[in-house]
Amino acid sequence: MQEPNIQHHSEVVIEDNNLPETKEEEEGEENEEQITEEIRKIRQEANLNCTITSVIVFFVLGAIWGSAFLFIKIAVDEKHGFSALSVVLMRLVIGGIILLVIFIFELIRSKELRKQVNKHRGMSTILAMMVMGFFNNFIPFVFVAFAEQSINSGIAAILDSSIPLFSMVIAHFALHGEKMSILKVFGLVIGFGGVILVCLQQVITGSTIDVDQLVGYFLVTGASFSYGIASVIAKKYLNDVPGLFASCGQIISAALFSLIAVLFYDLGIDSRHMSYFKHASYLSWISIVYLGVLSTALAYLCFFYLIKHVGSVKQSMVGYLLPVFGVFEGAMFLGEWNGLPFYYPIIEVIGGILICSGIALVSIPSWQELKKGAKKIVSSSKRSKDVEEAIMGDDRYEEENLDNPEEEKGYNNESTSLLSKPQKDYSINK
Repeated sequence: MQEPNIQHHSEVVIEDNNLPETKEEEEGEENEEQITEEIRKIRQEANLNCTITSVIVFFVLGAIWGSAFLFIKIAVDEKHGFSALSVVLMRLVIGGIILLVIFIFELIRSKELRKQVNKHRGMSTILAMMVMGFFNNFIPFVFVAFAEQSINSGIAAILDSSIPLFSMVIAHFALHGEKMSILKVFGLVIGFGGVILVCLQQVITGSTIDVDQLVGYFLVTGASFSYGIASVIAKKYLNDVPGLFASCGQIISAALFSLIAVLFYDLGIDSRHMSYFKHASYLSWISIVYLGVLSTALAYLCFFYLIKHVGSVKQSMVGYLLPVFGVFEGAMFLGEWNGLPFYYPIIEVIGGILICSGIALVSIPSWQELKKGAKKIVSSSKRSKDVEEAIMGDDRYEEENLDNPEEEKGYNNESTSLLSKPQKDYSINK
């Protein structure tokens, strides 16, 4: 009867010996976990490859987002369409329901997702998603919908592609470590020069200024500015929140904002009082379904797929496709260039090229940023083999771990070890 008691006592002693004895050791283990996570992310980014599927998804996303301007133009048609606010509301409701169903399914299926959601379900996350819904969905969707009542869908696509320019300026003042270099300032000048060229094409050509069109240009530019604010908010407050969770939260929040706006404006101020539902054409209804199912729900799923498989840097290049698809589809299906002087399309194309060129320049990392990133990678771990494995994915290092069981368990006898205790395995092949 005494032997089991001895074994139990021995087990307790062993457990006590494994517990951190001092605050320094607890902080050391926390730092070690952060290092492990950083190396895992580095390894993941290094192993991202552009497969045929990812290339197809890349162009599909560009086509979906670019064609959204065409269908918005159809949906807000004055005679056979809906009001701008009702278009936004129906689009968000349809897209939000689809994403919510997918999110619930993934939440049931994935234990890791449930863990991450439980970690980020506090009030601060909810408020951040509501703010994101306001700046990333409600404001830009409403501004673009109102703007396309008076301007062409192609011009809206060109101006909307200037989002990275605004993001760079806002990040410079709002985020630490996002300072602009001379090259990026030069890119901003070129990019915003393209925006001004498109907005003031009537002034440049000496034509009569259409005030409604000018307001539409500034509304789309304001939508891009709102997107820029949202990108900074996401990077600062929602960087670690699961993407599907954050997207559902912000779209549902934006739908609630849209519902309030519809009840206030369409039922109170708009003289039609939602009578457009009686005379809306089937093309307008198809456009609403397209905007909700494809341009919102499917577009977000493609967005997450590209983030996972090719990384955020390559995914951001989808923005270059927006003006291409937007201008082409507007001219092809809506005849937006018909009857215009020949120099108007030329000005639009030149403006789009300047905007894309400016985006390309502001997206190039400076030498200081590259040096800082490399220094962070090297300093994240004192074990050079782990860093080599994280970046290069050296299979020979894994074979050495298999041959040496002590290293596979994480034992490190070098003088540069972080802790005197056995180290954790930094590889992601667990």
